[in-house]
Amino acid sequence: MSFKGQLLRAGIHTDGKNIAIPEGILTARNIVSPVGNVYYVNGLMSSSGSGSSWSNAYKTIAEAIAIVNARIDWGASPWATSDIINIAAGSYDENLTSMPYGAIMIGREFDMKDAQIGVKIAPTAGSPVDVGSCINTAFYNIGFHSTTTYAAFDAEILNNVLFDGCYLSGPVETQTAAAGIVSLDSTMLRVLDSQFSCLDKGIDINYADGGDKFAHALIKGTIFDQIDTAGIEISSNLVGPSSKVIDCYFFGGGATMGYAILDGSTLIDVAKCFAESSSGFSGVRSVNGSYNNGALVT
Repeated sequence: MSFKGQLLRAGIHTDGKNIAIPEGILTARNIVSPVGNVYYVNGLMSSSGSGSSWSNAYKTIAEAIAIVNARIDWGASPWATSDIINIAAGSYDENLTSMPYGAIMIGREFDMKDAQIGVKIAPTAGSPVDVGSCINTAFYNIGFHSTTTYAAFDAEILNNVLFDGCYLSGPVETQTAAAGIVSLDSTMLRVLDSQFSCLDKGIDINYADGGDKFAHALIKGTIFDQIDTAGIEISSNLVGPSSKVIDCYFFGGGATMGYAILDGSTLIDVAKCFAESSSGFSGVRSVNGSYNNGALVT
């Protein structure tokens, strides 16, 4: 590949004299060994372009995901493309049935709740995300909003996945949506500085068959509000050590939260959390420096 081709692959444009960097920074890694393509999505486009820039963006998130996944060589090491999908602010009426493997999805700006200056995936019916698996994927500043009873993000297998600054919610001011995140088998889930709101359950991990796990999760700095049954519920028979819930806030808001955490498999260690709930932190492995209804949990 030519030097100019390497630059373009890294998302850096040049006319031979000048260099333009529309996203990110210029590094030796970008030029010498570029990793991943950058794709753009803007729901306000009249029609889809090639996805190579904001002015030529895809119209739907699903198009970008399909392109990213088509680039994967499962026989390679590493197989992940490390592609980036940049999504313009707005509300996207999409039911996503696949996620980008080994890639990153970034919502531009931060206001996920009303999609004025942020990204909200909010289909008129069904789940925003309903997939068999989501693996080695990172989500930044994206809202996943269920308008009905479906979960906001449903992935049977959820491994090595990061949600950072994300907002997962159900219909406004109700608790009719099933959950923010639903999975049957999860290892290395990271939920950081995010929010779960207007749901029956925030995170719901259900055992399906032998070997299903909830292992090595980290849920930190996250708010669970207007939740009915439980902020986090882990069913019985799941296996997997060393999951942490740290610096989180659980409260019912417009509802009465039954449990902050209901851990049927005794897998979670809790630290520095605050809850307003009927039954607090039930079944967890340990609770340190945490409160329920103003009382220190011992």
